[in-house]
Amino acid sequence: MRLASTMAFLLAVTSFGSSVYADPDDSDEPHWMFDMGVVYRRLGAVGPTDTARVLTPVAPPAVQQRDALAYVHRAALELPHGLYGAVEGEVGNLVGIDSDQPSNPKTMLAGFLAAGYRLRLGALGAGAELATGAVFSPSTASTSGLASAGEVEARGYLALQLNRFYALAAVAGTSLVRGDAWMMGLAFEVRVPGD
Repeated sequence: MRLASTMAFLLAVTSFGSSVYADPDDSDEPHWMFDMGVVYRRLGAVGPTDTARVLTPVAPPAVQQRDALAYVHRAALELPHGLYGAVEGEVGNLVGIDSDQPSNPKTMLAGFLAAGYRLRLGALGAGAELATGAVFSPSTASTSGLASAGEVEARGYLALQLNRFYALAAVAGTSLVRGDAWMMGLAFEVRVPGD
C-alpha cells in the first residue's frame, strides 16, 4: 500500500488537465484538450450520506478507509481569458485488494463535470477548478453492495507543455462534502485547435 501511494504521488507531480502553451497565434482562441491518465482516490468510509443498494443480504463491516487507482479520461474546452469547462470519467482499481487494506473496492466508477481558471506562463501553467459528480464503488471488497456518493471537489494543478499539442499535468484535490476523501492524478494531454 505504501509503495502504491508513493508511486501515485510521484506520478501526480506531473498530471491532469491543462493546456499551458503560450502560443501567440491562438492563445485566445477556444480549443479542445483530451486527457488520458490515472487518478488515485482516497474514497473514505461509506457513511450515512451515501446511497447504498445491497445486492446480497450480507451486512458490510465498518470501513475506515478505501483507496482506488483508476484510469481517467477527460475532455475539456478552454475558452478565452483562461476559463475552461470539462467532463471526465474514471473506471477501474489498479490498487486492488491487498493484505494491508482489505477494504479497498474491487473496482470504481466515477463521473465529473468541472469548471476552472488557468494561468499560463510560457510552457508552465497552474490553475484551480471546482468539480462535481458522483463516485460508485462496492461498499467493501467482501460484498456486492453498491455504494454511490455525490461529490464536490476543489482542485489545483500544475502542468508542463511539451510542445504546441502535448502536455503533462498534475492535479490534487480534496472533497468539500466528505472530510476523509481526496484525490491526485497524472495524465498525458493532447491539445486540438477549435477551428
